[in-house]
Amino acid sequence: MIRPYKAICKCGEAIQRWFIILVAAAVMLLPGSGGCTDAGTDPPALPEITAIIPDSAAVGDTIRILGSNFGNTKGTSSVTIGGQVAVTTIFWSDTEIQAVVPSSAATGTVVVSVDGRSSNSKTFKLLVATPPTTSFQTDIYPLFSLSQYGCNSCHTGGGSIGWYSTNNASGTYANLVDVSANTGSCAGMKRVLAGNANQSVLYLRLAGTSCGDRMPQGGNPISSVHLSLIQTWINEGAPF
Repeated sequence: MIRPYKAICKCGEAIQRWFIILVAAAVMLLPGSGGCTDAGTDPPALPEITAIIPDSAAVGDTIRILGSNFGNTKGTSSVTIGGQVAVTTIFWSDTEIQAVVPSSAATGTVVVSVDGRSSNSKTFKLLVATPPTTSFQTDIYPLFSLSQYGCNSCHTGGGSIGWYSTNNASGTYANLVDVSANTGSCAGMKRVLAGNANQSVLYLRLAGTSCGDRMPQGGNPISSVHLSLIQTWINEGAPF
């Protein structure tokens, strides 16, 4: 009878020890007990800018801001460009933002703010637009009536090549700028493609580099000074 009694005692002692261990563990898990506590969820990752394309732009231009953690929609988030909040955003995703440079921006940095959390900053340079140095009415239109070139003698009166209007700079301008040529090997190209002289039939024909015979036909080649003036005018955007 002794052996069963001892076995029962030892079993009871083991149960008692496990019970104490379980109670101690439960106490440690209670808040403020010094044991494990719920640390909550991790805070959202900060927005991060990896690149700005381009990193130099003028007011009104659109720049692309590449990175991560911008959020899938703009919501209350914002972009600061050169110290000013960009009012207009064209596109917003978690990895890319397309924003318009605001009118009061300056050279500085670009920062994205998401729910009050700011990203790292990237350097941005504001480009100041240079006013054109030429105009059609003042510098280009008078060249067409010079007797040494004789442009007005061939290109007046309408028709496929009649783009010149006597005493009418605005009419001549309207017949040249962003109007397709309808004759010659470069038919379909713009007579004047604003911003690109090398894709403008007028310049190419005067320079004699392509699009058929050099102009003026039968007349003196246009001077290098006047050709350079026309090239500059077109490349500056062909302002009237």
